[in-house]
Amino acid sequence: MKLLDVDGVGKDFRGLRALSEVGFEVEPGEILGIIGPNGAGKTTLFNVISGAIAPDSGRVVFGRKDVTGAAPHRIARAGMVRTFQLMRPFGSMSVLENVGLAAQHRRQPLRKLRGEAMDVVERVGLGPWAHRPATELPTAGLKRLELARALAMRPKVLLLDEVLAGLVPAEREPVLDLLAALREEDGTTLLFIEHIMAAVMRLSDRVLVLDQGQVLATGSAEQVTSDPRVIEAYLGEEPGDAED
Repeated sequence: MKLLDVDGVGKDFRGLRALSEVGFEVEPGEILGIIGPNGAGKTTLFNVISGAIAPDSGRVVFGRKDVTGAAPHRIARAGMVRTFQLMRPFGSMSVLENVGLAAQHRRQPLRKLRGEAMDVVERVGLGPWAHRPATELPTAGLKRLELARALAMRPKVLLLDEVLAGLVPAEREPVLDLLAALREEDGTTLLFIEHIMAAVMRLSDRVLVLDQGQVLATGSAEQVTSDPRVIEAYLGEEPGDAED
C-alpha cells in the first residue's frame, strides 16, 4: 500500500525546466532519502509535494486523495508536514510558544495542545530552552525548533529539507537518533533531502537521486552510491548547503 504517489510531476520557471516527469511512490513507515547536486530540483520537488507551488504537469496523491496544487495548510492538516532549510521562528515568542502555535493547527483544546507542545519540546532536547526567546537559540537549537514545530502537527509524512545542514558531527547524532525513533516508535514516514551521505546511508530504506530536474536513479543506498551515473553527477562534487 502506497501512502504517497508522485506521478509525472513537471515544473517550469520562466522557461527553465526545474522538474521533468518526476515520479516515485512511498510506502507507510518508509524512509526515503533524496540526494542530488545543488540545483537538481530537490527543494522544488518538496515545494510541489507540500503545496507551496503547483506543478505544471503530473499529480501528487497523498493517501487516496489527489492533493495536487492544494493549499499548504490543507495538506499539512491532512498529515503531510515539511521543514525548511531557512529557519524563521517567531523571535518575539518563546520556544514553547512557537511549538504551541504550530500545534494549534490541529484544532484541539488549548490545554491539551499546550501539554503536547511541551512534550515535543522535551523530545527534541529543548526542554531547558522552553521559556526562552527563540532568538537566543544557537543554530543547532533552531534546527531542533524547526523539527519540533513540524512534529507538533502530528505528521503522518514528514518532509525534511536539509535538517542537518550547519550542524557539526556531534550535533547531528541526536537528530539522527530522533529521526530513527520517529519511524520506529511513531510510524512516521520520512522523506529527507540531505547532502551528508553518512546520514543518508544510515537512515534510508531507499534513495532517490535527482539531477537536472529528473530522476537519475532510485534504489537502496548501496545501489545508488555504486551507480556510475550517480558518481559522475553527484558523488564526485563537494557537498554544499545552497538551496535548490
